[in-house]
Amino acid sequence: MTDLVRLEHVHAGYLAAGREVHAVHDVTLAVHDDEILGIAGESGGGKSTLIKLIYGQVGHPLHLFAGTATAFIDGEVVPIAGLRPYWWDFISYIPQGSMSVLNPVLRIEDQMLDAIPPRHRHRGRPALRAALVEMFEQIGLQADVLRAYPHLLSGGMRQRVLVALAAFLHPRIMLADEPTTALDVVTQKRILLLLRELQMRMRNAVVIVSHDLGVHYQLTHRIAIAYAGEIVEVGPTEQVFAAPLHPYTRALVDSIPRVGDDARREGLDGRPPSLQEPPPGCRFHPRCPVSQDICRRVAPELTTKAPERQAACHFC
Repeated sequence: MTDLVRLEHVHAGYLAAGREVHAVHDVTLAVHDDEILGIAGESGGGKSTLIKLIYGQVGHPLHLFAGTATAFIDGEVVPIAGLRPYWWDFISYIPQGSMSVLNPVLRIEDQMLDAIPPRHRHRGRPALRAALVEMFEQIGLQADVLRAYPHLLSGGMRQRVLVALAAFLHPRIMLADEPTTALDVVTQKRILLLLRELQMRMRNAVVIVSHDLGVHYQLTHRIAIAYAGEIVEVGPTEQVFAAPLHPYTRALVDSIPRVGDDARREGLDGRPPSLQEPPPGCRFHPRCPVSQDICRRVAPELTTKAPERQAACHFC
């Protein structure tokens, strides 16, 4: 199994009133080739910051405070902060909100061609446009969409445009941050199936951020559970859903409705802590049903609990 990106004890986040806010706190995680990796958890848990970090969007406002974050590109080791020259052909990014991402006064074709790195433009505009038409056909869009303005397209079509742009240069990693936000359930399914088909065709890595556990169960091979800026569990998706190790993961899985089961679902008391003033010890302990004194004093490390399974808990 080949690592494309590896984070080791990474602390990253933002500066607020001169203070460091660690939206990503002591995270160790790898993105493997030929897999769909899911990152799940409640809103405000640092998922989007983590995926921006993997993309190499480091600088202002996102800062890498500590730890090592590296990418492995054709045998070369590249710091995450130096990934910008490799955007689109090694790693690409599908952000949230297709309408706010696309420029409303430019046609789709112009926006897509402008986004292609200069080193690929030697092919010439006609050849690049022909390749875009071919990509559009593969994902179910007609060629005339290239001449349209974003406001003339439905939400699902705009999202497909972003997927086409992300996949156009066949990158080794595609990052998708809540790719089905604000879409109806039928369109959501189409977008998710499209991402899976593209991953199977290109045999690359896809990283999907979503708070919807159903998305991860249907799509991902491996899942990382995020809570308050930390990764609390990592493992094969089917195993994590069948037998969650961390109490937070267990609460998430237990909250999922099941066909034919009308038992009442109990939610977690409280809410995630402020990342500006996280609690001492385990960040989950104020809401954890099995916490003990050590949880309030000592932060658990993410350690191997079973083959391919990791969790950060003193009692799992």
